[in-house]
This record gives sequence, structure tokens and C-alpha cells, in this order.
Amino acid sequence: MTLSTLVIFMIGLWTLAFYASRVLQNDMQRLLGEQQFSTVTFIAEEINHELGDRMEQLEKVARRITPTMLDDPAALQTFLEQQWLIQESFNAGVIAYRPDGVAIANAPLSAERIGIDYSGRDYLVGAIGAGKMTLGTPHISKSKGFHEFIIATPIRDPRGKVIGALSGVTALDSTNFHDIIVGNRYGKTGDYLLLDPRHGLFVTSTDKSLALQPLPAPGSNPIFDRYRRGLDGFGIATSSLGIEQLTAAKRIPVAGWLMVAELPVEEAFAPIRAMQQRMLLATILLTLLAGILIWWLLKHHLSPLLTATGTLARLANPDHPLQPLAIVRHDEIGQLIGSFNHLIEAVRQREQALRQTQTELHEAQRIAHVGSWKLDAATNRVVWSDELYRILAWNLETPVPDYADRARLFTAESWDRLDAALLSAQKTGIPFELELEMVRTDQRHGWMRVLGEALYDDSGAIVGLQGAAQDITERKRDEEKLRLAASVFTNVSEGIAITDVAVTIIEVNEAFTRITGYSRAEVLGKNPRILKSGRQSTQFYLAMWAGLVQKGEWRGEIWNRHKNGEVYAEMLNINAVRDDHGGIQNYVALFSDITALKVQQSQLEHIAHFDALTGAPNRLLLADRLHQAMSQAARHGQKLAVAFIDLDGFKTVNDRYGHEAGDQLLIAVTSRMKQALRDGDSLARLGGDEFVALLLDLTDAAASVPILNRLLEAVAEPVRLGDIDLQVTASLGVTFYPQEDEATDDQLLHQADQAMYRAKQAGKGRYCFFDAAQDRDSPVAESPVAEP
Repeated sequence: MTLSTLVIFMIGLWTLAFYASRVLQNDMQRLLGEQQFSTVTFIAEEINHELGDRMEQLEKVARRITPTMLDDPAALQTFLEQQWLIQESFNAGVIAYRPDGVAIANAPLSAERIGIDYSGRDYLVGAIGAGKMTLGTPHISKSKGFHEFIIATPIRDPRGKVIGALSGVTALDSTNFHDIIVGNRYGKTGDYLLLDPRHGLFVTSTDKSLALQPLPAPGSNPIFDRYRRGLDGFGIATSSLGIEQLTAAKRIPVAGWLMVAELPVEEAFAPIRAMQQRMLLATILLTLLAGILIWWLLKHHLSPLLTATGTLARLANPDHPLQPLAIVRHDEIGQLIGSFNHLIEAVRQREQALRQTQTELHEAQRIAHVGSWKLDAATNRVVWSDELYRILAWNLETPVPDYADRARLFTAESWDRLDAALLSAQKTGIPFELELEMVRTDQRHGWMRVLGEALYDDSGAIVGLQGAAQDITERKRDEEKLRLAASVFTNVSEGIAITDVAVTIIEVNEAFTRITGYSRAEVLGKNPRILKSGRQSTQFYLAMWAGLVQKGEWRGEIWNRHKNGEVYAEMLNINAVRDDHGGIQNYVALFSDITALKVQQSQLEHIAHFDALTGAPNRLLLADRLHQAMSQAARHGQKLAVAFIDLDGFKTVNDRYGHEAGDQLLIAVTSRMKQALRDGDSLARLGGDEFVALLLDLTDAAASVPILNRLLEAVAEPVRLGDIDLQVTASLGVTFYPQEDEATDDQLLHQADQAMYRAKQAGKGRYCFFDAAQDRDSPVAESPVAEP
């Protein structure tokens, strides 16, 4: 009985030790694998995010490059050097290429790149040939000698045609986002590896000697073969050096790379093996003492051990929470159970860390408005993350909607595209990325960016899909606002120029080039003073900028000069654009060409003030000039003469030869009378054959006599019209200002008119001075006459 009991005890003891060892080893392997996979997943998502950001930045800059820039490498070089954000993202610089693959600009500037033909590189084949964002094969730079990879994106003209490419270069040897890999180890002796399965290369790793080295040949490492097929997960594999390692891998969707962590099994399972050794030692010790202590062991030690075994079996269930084993006695078994408790505590802490990582992941999704989803192909069951529920405004307490309900969460066109992409991914395994218009449960429309990829089993068969979804509603609205603003800027009929705070032009629209004649390339980086006509004084511009600084705007008419030298008038409106702190950061000038309007205005003013037939000033302009002349004569103490002129015999010419002949006679006589006057004197036509001459700056009445005689001679000279000679004379009535009694301009004209009638009564062809005393005594009395 004792022997049987001893044998049974020994068998049970060794069985328990073996069972506990195996259970702990399996649980440890699973827990360590899950922890390792969680770590790799976190790093892979970080790298995917970093690469995605860089691709987005590169694409944004490429969209801003215009055909004009590609035709002007200097301007393109300047533009690239101003893009400091993208230069920080790509530590080896950015390069712009022509459609033939020749580099034409590089920031920072590098003579080794500009002018080199890169047309055969795979990233340019994808960007220029296929017209899509392309991540090239990691390689060793021929010019620099360092390890690098290049991302390229197409440059398109406004019609969407590929006209070039823009690439960003990342040097793997320099500080960059991948430092989380090369700068750390996994555990004490483990490594991080970044793989490129498509090209069969190690991109980089903790062990820098592996950078750009080929991957193990297919078949030499089964777990790596599974990773190459796109399987995410963990497992144990034997390296090419024969070292057994615990590995985990996670795919980086944006690049098609794999993030792998390796940890030698020797380090990973060191705690459990130490425990196994202690268990083996305890088992051997118990076996040696079994003969002596068998009954005591049966009564006092076996029961706690069996209890611990049962607890361990329950702990092996993933749904059972980890908890310490009860220690009822402080002997060897108690120490064994205590060691188990230490191990359980270590596993519990790792599970807690894993749960914390999952919580942080959920928080990161919430903050970034990015949700995740997973589809089981066998059951067609879909699982959503909490953030995806929130994005679609779906109740968190309810299950994921069925197929019909999911279709109602999108517009018909968007759902058809998503449904087709899901079916295609399940059949072909090709990842997809879509921008879809969603209809939330509260009927609010928005936009979602959905990414999906296939899930594979160990045999490489597709067993489901997984992916992410991001709310991009605000981004789409911002893009629409930008498109609207760009359309207004491009299509408005007024010219627009935008300058920085130093008044250097940074952008103009098409109307600007049409009005000024300068192309966009010719004015970028220049000061608007290149348009200056010289018609305005320095004081005008000082006043304009003073008003702009004080009020933030200025509006008015200004004369500028066209590129061809022509001067034109424009209506200009300048506004200051301020930043969030109230400081001026830009000036926006809006202007239109009003030259035609100014010409029309001048023509109207001419029509209003000049006689249509002779071009002489009319009655309105005469009144203005007479009023000014009277004021000037009073100020300077000089005289002016008003001579009322009436043509003698003009009616006879009209009656005999017709009005057309009369008009030609008036034109010729008017021209001769103007020539008879001095500079500063004026001749106006009141209508018909009546004229008025203003003679200025006279010292006395006698000073007007030579001028009056010249007027009479000019009128009396025959006018040749075809085969006939037309001849008339003139009767002039003259009055002077100032007079003893104050006189108005109307009175002066009346006096001159009366004197003219006396000249006609005296025999015509002569002039007569107005005599105020004689006019009072006898309105028809003849005034003194001077013979011509």
C-alpha cells in the first residue's frame, strides 16, 4: 500500500509538475505573443501614420505646383525652398521632375540631383507613367551613398494631365520617424525589423547591418513566408542562425511593409524555465523524501498541491481572471505556489499593460475620429469599434446593423462603390481606399474615408476583411471652400494682386495679367511699384499708404503703366489682411481698368463746354472763363476786354450758297480769329454767327486796338470754297472791366452786345467801345468808332 501510494504519489507529483509546466509555458507563450503583437501593432500604426502624413504633405505641395512653375526652374526652386514643413518630413530633401524624369529643382539645393535623368526609377514610373502616388524600392543612393527610400506623386495641370512629379527622399541612415526601430531593442536581446516583402528586402532594423539586405529565401523560414503573404500575428520561428525566436508581425498598409519584432525564446521563456527548474528540483526532493514522509505528505501536502493544480487549470481558461493561488502552509509546496503567484502577477501586469494599450488605442481613435471594423467572411458578421459607432451616430448599445441597414448609412452611389470594393477585396485580396458620402442616423450628411484589406489564415486563404474609417467631413468642407475661393480668384473680371507685409507680390490672377500685360512669373516677388506711371506725386502715395495703415483699406483712382508703356486709369481698392493677433500679414489689391470710362467722361465734358461745329468754347465755358478773368483782373489791377463779334453778310451766304457753305465759312473764320488772338485770350461761339472774345492782361483800352484790328482783318479775308470766294465782315462791340460801377459778367456781355449794334449802325466792318454815360442818355446813340 505504501509502495503503491508512493508510486501513485510520485506519478501524480511528476504529472502535476509536467502539467503545470506545460500550462504555464503555453499561457506564457500566448500572453507574450499577444503582448509582442500589440507592441508591433502600435509601432506599425505609428509608422503607417508617419508615412501617410508625409504622402499627404507631398501631395498637397504637388497640387500647388503650376505649369508656369515647371517652366521656370528658378521659381520652382524658390517655391520648394519655402516649403519648410515638407523638408522637415523628408530628411534627404524633395525633388521636382519634368515629365521626362529629369530633376529640375531640389530643396535643399543639391547640384548632384538637378539635371539628372531619373526616368527609369520605379517611383517615377508609377508617379508619371501611372499617375499615382508611388513608394519606390528602398536602395542605396548612388550620389550620396546612404540608404534611402523615395515617395513620388504626380504633378498635374488644371485639366488633370500629368506634367511632372514631386518626390520626397528619406535617408534611413539619418534621424527620422524610423528611429523607434533602429534606436531600440525588443527586450534585452530582441530586435525590431522593418521588411519590404514586395522587393524581398530588410528596410531597416535594430541590427543596422541588415539594412537593405535580402530577406530569407522562401521556404527557409515558414513564419516569414506567412508574413510575406500578408498574415498579421505571432508565432515561434527558427532564424537563419538556428536561433529559436518568438516573433510577431503587423502590416503597414500605406507602404505594403511589415513591422516585425523578434525575441529569442531563451529570453522570452527564461522565467518559466527557471520555474520549471525549481519545480523539477522540488519534485526530485519530494521523491527522495517520499518514502519517509509519504503519509504525512498525503495528509498535509498533497491536498494544497491538488488545490493549486485545479486553480491552475481554471487559470488556463482565457475567460477566467488571473488571481493568486492560496498559500495554506509555508513549506516547499507553499514556496512553489508562491513562485506560481509571482509568475501569475507578472502575467497579470502584462495583461493590464495590454488592456491599457487597447484603451489608449480606443482614445486615439476617438481623438482622431478614426474607427476600425472587421468582417468575418464565413459568417458575414461585422464588428465595429466604438468610434465608428460615434461617426455614424449609431447607438452603442445596439448590435452592428445588418446589410440593409448598413446600406442606408450611405448615399446610393457611395454604398454601391463600398459594396463592390468589399466583394472585390474578399475575392482578390486587393486593399481598397474610398471616400464615401455617409448619411448618419440623424440624417446629417458627411464624408468618410474607408480603408480595407484582406485577412488570411495559415494556409493563405482569405477569411475576412479588416480596415479603418475616418470622418473627413470637415476636410471635405474646407476643400470645397478652397475650390470656391480659387474659382472666384481665377474667374473674377477685376485684377487681384496679393502681397506679403513687405509689399512683395506673392500671387496674382488672370485678370491682373490681362489688364497690366505682365505675366504671373514676371511679377511674383516684385513690388507693385513696377506699374507706377509717374503721374501721381510722392505725396499722393504717402497719403495713400498712411490711410491704408490707419484704416486698413484705401479706395480711389490711380494711373498705372501697362507693360507696353501705355498709361491707363484704374479704380483701385486695397485691403489689409490681419492675423489672429491683429497684425498685418498680407495686402489684397482689387482693381479694374477705367480708361475707357475716363475717355468717355472727357468726351462728355468736351461736348458740354465746346461748340460742336467750330470747336470753340460755348456759352457755358465762356461764362466760367469770364468769371475767372474778372476775378484775376481785380486781383492784379489790370483790365480785360469783352468783344462781342457779329458777322456781317453771313445770312446772305447761307441763303445764296446753302448752310453747308455757311458752316465751312464759320469754321474757317473761327480758326483765323483764334490765330489773331494772343496766348491766354479766348474766343467763344454763342451760336449762329455770334462770337465773344476775351482779351486779358490789358494795361488800358488802347492796348486792345491792335488785337481788334487783327480780328476785323481775319474775318474780312476771303474764304475759298471750291470755285467761289466767300467773304464777310464783322461788327465788334467792346466793353472793359473793371468799371466805375460794379458790373457782373452778364452786364459785360450786354454792354458789348449794345456796342456791337452801334458798330453795325455806324456802317459795319468796324468796332465800337461801350460808353456807359452815352448808353444812359441815348440807347441808340453812336459810340466813338475806330476805323479798321
